[in-house]
Amino acid sequence: MIGRALGLLLTGAMLASCAASAPQPAASVGPIRFAGPAKNLVLPVTELPTGTRITTEGPLTAGDLDDALTTGDPGALVALLDQHLFIAAYVRTFTVQKGAGSTADLECIVLLFPDKSGPQAVVSDRGDAMLAYGYRPISVRQTFGDSSRAVAANGVIKDPSGGQMSVTSVRILYALANVAVQISIEDEPQNVDPLDAVELANRELQYLRLSAPLAPK
Repeated sequence: MIGRALGLLLTGAMLASCAASAPQPAASVGPIRFAGPAKNLVLPVTELPTGTRITTEGPLTAGDLDDALTTGDPGALVALLDQHLFIAAYVRTFTVQKGAGSTADLECIVLLFPDKSGPQAVVSDRGDAMLAYGYRPISVRQTFGDSSRAVAANGVIKDPSGGQMSVTSVRILYALANVAVQISIEDEPQNVDPLDAVELANRELQYLRLSAPLAPK
């Protein structure tokens, strides 16, 4: 029910935005190519329901991404990014208001490459690495962009007091043209609904297709 409620909020925001202000990309011949800066490719808070706030945002280096996305193989992602001439990345995290005073914390990371081979490699390599690390595939009944992976895992982390807290992590990783996108949720199991990640992944995809700068490849 929580995921459906958030879905209705996000869908309403999407329809209002598309009807009122979202610019249409210019027609291009053949494959598209996204232009930078990477910050402009991440879903803005104005595209989300009223009351949503940004909790953190900023650019990410290859080293930052290795720390954030690597699952048990430090340095491997840096090498992969270097191989595919990684240009830039940007992260934005949101707190979305839901029903009964509850919230959902979601993260969106966009990686920009010169061509589509980089995003495809990231989705394939990181998807396999997450499965090997203990994530399990989850069904979201769709493919995002050109290729995608959706996974989840349960674990234990330290809470602010130093005690242990059970968490569930959901990640959706997808490639579209020359960008890779990762949507993440990590919270206590009772607060995590994979549909929240699905809704944000779709909203980011819609934003990229309708609002982000495009140019012929």
